[in-house]
Amino acid sequence: MNNFIEKMREDKKYKAKAELMIYGAFMLIVFIYALIVNNKNTSTESLYNSDSQTNENIIVDTKKPDTINIPNEYNYIITINDNEKIYKYSGRKTTNEMTITKETNDKTQEYLYKDNNYYELIDNVYINVSKEEIYDLVTYNYIDLNNINTYLSKATQNGSNYIVYLKDIVLNNESNNYITINMTDDIIDIDYTELIKLTKSNIEKYLVTIKLEEIE
Repeated sequence: MNNFIEKMREDKKYKAKAELMIYGAFMLIVFIYALIVNNKNTSTESLYNSDSQTNENIIVDTKKPDTINIPNEYNYIITINDNEKIYKYSGRKTTNEMTITKETNDKTQEYLYKDNNYYELIDNVYINVSKEEIYDLVTYNYIDLNNINTYLSKATQNGSNYIVYLKDIVLNNESNNYITINMTDDIIDIDYTELIKLTKSNIEKYLVTIKLEEIE
């Protein structure tokens, strides 16, 4: 150490080189410290910006979402779980008409859709009725396959589920709440709970299951 100091006093060129090396080492230490602090702040910011209530464990897949393959002719069963109240629509869709059976706990009604008109079967006679009368137990868009495909076009994938954020389908909604759609073979399961809560505050569960069977 004494030799180093003595040489710096006697040799001006050596002193200049030594000072340059010391300054370079100091700047390197400052740079490494700044990099560590920046990485720490970035990690902390990411942690606090995450929505732990609605986005937890969501893994976004950027591939194009699947859609429902709607056959030209099919049998269908639609089950609606509204706060544990179970409703069911079932029937057959062909190129010319669609039969509709509406079931509640204590009542079964038969309908027919043909030539852009709806009819109710009463004493073996089909009498014209409104679409709203038939689908009074559910908003029709929630079971319409084409509309569900519209939802899927806005979805992101989380594992086997498709997530559709309310802000993408509800005007002026800025929340991170969402509905989920799951498709397995010919069965579509949809959890509409968060969407229904926007208009019905007493809703705790609103699930729709649609089973399709193509007519060969």
